[in-house]
Amino acid sequence: MNIFMLLYLKYPDIRVEKEANSLLKKGYSITIMAANDGNQAEITTEGNLTIYRPHEWSYSYLWTGFHYFWGSINFVNKWVLKKCQEYISDKHFDVIHVHDLRLVKVGVLLAKQFDMKVIADLHENYPAAIKSYVMDNSIKSIIRRYSVDRYSRWVTYEKQILQEVDAVIAVVDEAKTRIVRDCKISSEKVYVVSNTESMNSFGKISIDTAVADNYKGKFVISYIGGVDFHRGLDTVVKAMPQILKKKTNAILLIVGGKDDHCERSLKALAKSCGVKENVRFLGRIPFSQVPSYIVASDVGIISQFASEHANYTVPHKLFQYMVLGKPVIVSDCYPLKRIVSEYDCGLVFKSNDSVSLGECFAKPVDSDRLGINALKAVREKYNWEEDEQRLFTLYSSLMN
Repeated sequence: MNIFMLLYLKYPDIRVEKEANSLLKKGYSITIMAANDGNQAEITTEGNLTIYRPHEWSYSYLWTGFHYFWGSINFVNKWVLKKCQEYISDKHFDVIHVHDLRLVKVGVLLAKQFDMKVIADLHENYPAAIKSYVMDNSIKSIIRRYSVDRYSRWVTYEKQILQEVDAVIAVVDEAKTRIVRDCKISSEKVYVVSNTESMNSFGKISIDTAVADNYKGKFVISYIGGVDFHRGLDTVVKAMPQILKKKTNAILLIVGGKDDHCERSLKALAKSCGVKENVRFLGRIPFSQVPSYIVASDVGIISQFASEHANYTVPHKLFQYMVLGKPVIVSDCYPLKRIVSEYDCGLVFKSNDSVSLGECFAKPVDSDRLGINALKAVREKYNWEEDEQRLFTLYSSLMN
């Protein structure tokens, strides 16, 4: 089977790479079309995997902003459509696997033109995601909020376009329920393939013990991931004075992001709360170093605001902490609360409530037991080996 994957942003992407590697292992041939960071070769091939990164598809704010705006007017990015048509025209593909909602219509048009099955892989509740991304009152957000990113436009588009695909991939059970309910499609058409990790890969990345040595004598609370306003990191910073009353040696490591408006706001907040020395911003690190920072942590934290976006997706970091046997403290977004409560592998606090978060650290907790439960959850249920089987089942169904 020949598969054409379409990705709006850069590759590698954690989720896309896991899916591609699993399908390659199954013996399929895959081509991935993605943005070029400006320094990558246009075409690279290794075995049955080809990566096509058109040089013109530069991953820059100017390029992505311009094409996103015009491509969102009628939900067809005509430039991406044209480049796909040119590439596919003299080749044969059985399936087009589109990652995220914004390019699904392009995928549907290509599937009709070249007689392919089409999969919509929805990494998140995209209409709700863009609603949360344009919450601030900057001129750019206001323009987007009332034009191409008007929430109602994307809700209507999602309902219509998912009627035209052969299968949908959701990342959690809650997302499947929402898609079936809101988009009025058969549950048999929707497959759950989550953002879990493999104990045979992520769980075995070599650990740099020097990272843990840097924080000896500290109670390390770590957040690893994007630094944006909707992640709820301000709640964690506000809770630090309360946490320090119980854990006097506590430090918060924020690993990820860059020195942008959100990070600068968090730094100012830490200073005003009197915890500047206890909140450390480490910026982005290579993915290979992520396990070392998790191992150096006493607890992992996921603080995103409960919303129509966060209630229907789940971050990779939850399973990254779990596969390394670390307890987690999470906000009460539906999937986070369900998974943590199911296996008793952490604590849950009320979203956007720093007092509720602080109280988690005042409770007597057996961290070792929670960490053991996290590993049990991964071994029994929440692992990539289980999710890839559902991916294989989906592909097998398309060929029947």
